[in-house]
Amino acid sequence: MACFVYSQTRICASVNSGFNRIGLYVDAGADLDYKRSQFHLGARYYGPDYFFETDAVGLSISYQYVFSQNNWFFGPGLSGAVFFKQKKVFSETSLAEILVRHTVGYEFKSRFSIYTSLGLGTVINTYTNNLGESSNLSYINYEFSVGFKYYLRSFTDR
Repeated sequence: MACFVYSQTRICASVNSGFNRIGLYVDAGADLDYKRSQFHLGARYYGPDYFFETDAVGLSISYQYVFSQNNWFFGPGLSGAVFFKQKKVFSETSLAEILVRHTVGYEFKSRFSIYTSLGLGTVINTYTNNLGESSNLSYINYEFSVGFKYYLRSFTDR
């Protein structure tokens, strides 16, 4: 995730793929870069994983604060993914995750960037049976991901 011309706002398309304690995922979405802040809203798809019996799709949202040196960038951020739900025969399970992340990347010619992120946080699982009884389970989560961004538009483009 990168934003080097801090006086402009940019809209980006981003895709990243990673591995965490839940399993492998792909996250695709749109980003808004404003000054040193980056906001992401997207859809996260968990394929082969350790939690759900079938593939699952949910909403991802994140915030990143960026520092830069030449074309290199890095910075801390927060990320979350919610609305993962699976109905089973006699129960329903849902999952949410919250992570603190650190991102490092490189931007090419103000149109494309590639980055990697490391994260640490928590996963919150909720299990509800057919009688309406529910229980929560939280545990530590880790994450490693690699992604890229393509800058679709800068509001200063003519």
